[in-house]
Amino acid sequence: MNNIKYILLTITLLLLLLSCSENRKGEKDKQVSQNKRDVILSFEFPDTVKLNTRIKGKLKYNKNFFVSDTSKVSERHTYLHLTVNQKPDTVLLKQFDKISNRLAFQESLKGGDFKFFSVFKEPGKHYLHGVIEDIFVLEDNNTETEIKEVTFMKEVFVVKNK
Repeated sequence: MNNIKYILLTITLLLLLLSCSENRKGEKDKQVSQNKRDVILSFEFPDTVKLNTRIKGKLKYNKNFFVSDTSKVSERHTYLHLTVNQKPDTVLLKQFDKISNRLAFQESLKGGDFKFFSVFKEPGKHYLHGVIEDIFVLEDNNTETEIKEVTFMKEVFVVKNK
């Protein structure tokens, strides 16, 4: 029964995810739309959580999605930025600097795996917003970087502790 719930949760989550990518080279910004199912391979986070409880989640990111030629990449840094609010609007990476209740996690195993947590401080319907930031430092010029961004959102219901 738990496997069926997990499969249904995964399918529902994939359907709810919004797609948006940003490609920046130097100071130029260029929006590129991507298919999120190809970028986010798996996402684990409950639909219903308890108030003021630290909730753990996992995300598997396809690190090969944006890379066509790895020989030109000298360094790579991947981060997961999270915030919680009650608005279903997409939160972009450039908006995270203005958000006080944000969290950032660095990829730990270099395979696209993120372990993260979040805390919800008010009961009701909320949205967990995330942005995966993938930074490429190019070998040709160590001052030139490419930043790819993938946004996602999950609806979460927060209940009071009994």
